[in-house]
Amino acid sequence: MELVAGSACCMIVYRYDMSVMSLRGILLTVVLMILSLTDLHGWISPDRLQIAGCVIFLATALLLPDPIQRIFGGLFLGLILGGGMLLVSLVFDKLTGKESLGGGDIKLFFMTGLYLNSAWERLFYLIWSCLLGLGCAALRRSQRLPFGPSIAAACFIMTLYGNVITRWYTGLF
Repeated sequence: MELVAGSACCMIVYRYDMSVMSLRGILLTVVLMILSLTDLHGWISPDRLQIAGCVIFLATALLLPDPIQRIFGGLFLGLILGGGMLLVSLVFDKLTGKESLGGGDIKLFFMTGLYLNSAWERLFYLIWSCLLGLGCAALRRSQRLPFGPSIAAACFIMTLYGNVITRWYTGLF
């Protein structure tokens, strides 16, 4: 994990140089790694880590240009992402009679949704998290697995390369 954390921090600094975005990315990555390990070990996403992620978002948003717009935009789209996933989860649970997403996963979608910049990034984030979750399930040959690490990995990918991926995709049209 130390090697993964060090590599992730180097990738963030390489991408954003020495900036507030690097600080934000490193702090978010540390929170996501702790949350992922906790979810893998104990099947729980602690609220205090979710709150830490929200505080990091708010504190670093104040240091960036247009802080009020960033904060309200992040909150609005984070609520849409978290609320949308809650709605999908409730409908799926009702139709199948099985639990699909835990409450921690839904809160994690909200918290990580704060950091993404556009609706396209959120769409690709959902796709990445689902693909990573399915890939992990196939590797572990398990019907049930914690989804937090897949959400965290997708968030890491999108915070680093979200704008590159969306520019590439929207440039196809």
